[in-house]
Amino acid sequence: MVKNQNGINPRQHLIVIKGKDQTDQILRIARNGGRFDVTYKGGKTYAYDGESWVTL
Repeated sequence: MVKNQNGINPRQHLIVIKGKDQTDQILRIARNGGRFDVTYKGGKTYAYDGESWVTL
């Protein structure tokens, strides 16, 4: 799981989803089986497979 109480730390993580930097928009990421649940700061959660996003 990649998270902290205040969301993703942009100094430690760069999250690219479908070719766009989404780092500042994401609250938390949690592994869910073979997929990842990505929760955005607006409260919505979406499931992605490992090929849809990357974190550096």
